[in-house]
Amino acid sequence: MKTHSMIHVVGALLLLAVAVQADWNPGDPFKMHYPQLPDPFGWDVAFTSVDPMFGNTLADDFKCAESGEITGVHFWVSWNYDDVMWETVRNIHLSIHSDAPAGVMAPWSQPDQLLWEGDSEWDDFQWNERFYENGDQGWYDPVTGIDEPLSHHETWQINITDILNPFRQEEGNIYWLDIRIDQDPIANGRIGWKTSRDHWNDDGVYDLIPEDPLFNEWMELRDPITEESLDLAFVIVPEPSVIAMILATSGGFLFLRRKFMV
Repeated sequence: MKTHSMIHVVGALLLLAVAVQADWNPGDPFKMHYPQLPDPFGWDVAFTSVDPMFGNTLADDFKCAESGEITGVHFWVSWNYDDVMWETVRNIHLSIHSDAPAGVMAPWSQPDQLLWEGDSEWDDFQWNERFYENGDQGWYDPVTGIDEPLSHHETWQINITDILNPFRQEEGNIYWLDIRIDQDPIANGRIGWKTSRDHWNDDGVYDLIPEDPLFNEWMELRDPITEESLDLAFVIVPEPSVIAMILATSGGFLFLRRKFMV
């Protein structure tokens, strides 16, 4: 009876360890310059494609703070008018690019060479979402130029986990994280990438869909009202430490052994 109870408790501990790895909260480990947390009173920038010939991709740069594989990405989004329709998301596309500094291709820095890419629809990674916070937020579509201040309130966090063949970044290098969300054609329920209250280096950029195969056409993101630089909300996290998990599990076994065998 004691052994049976011990197995149940150990199983619960292991499940909890896995669950923790699938989420991120301020104060948790990260491996970039610093987390770019969402601005609860900022903009949500459209980065969806509901048609192969129309939409846009967004990207923002980050500096690697720890060499190793990128096995987790977390970013924040909102739905315009709070029309939440997760069932319409058919694919999330992620890619990592090298950095083209300002003055090389344009007066602003932007993504350069493609280093890695993946799609959720091809099971290159898994994703889940959770509600994060409320705030008075605006909607901005850089393609059409439409902006709608105070159009919604809810912020959501998307967790990218279980990345197959993850990209290995090198400490000190600057990279670009590009994201696009493909949705089923719908009248409402458009999703946008949240702007961040934390600025680093250059501003975010956007590119039109379809992308030109011969030229980079990345345009910088600016606040549609103030024209100030816009950064996007995301965090790159380190891979789970196998040794740390073994030690934690061993500690749990020792505790349980004392509890059930004394």
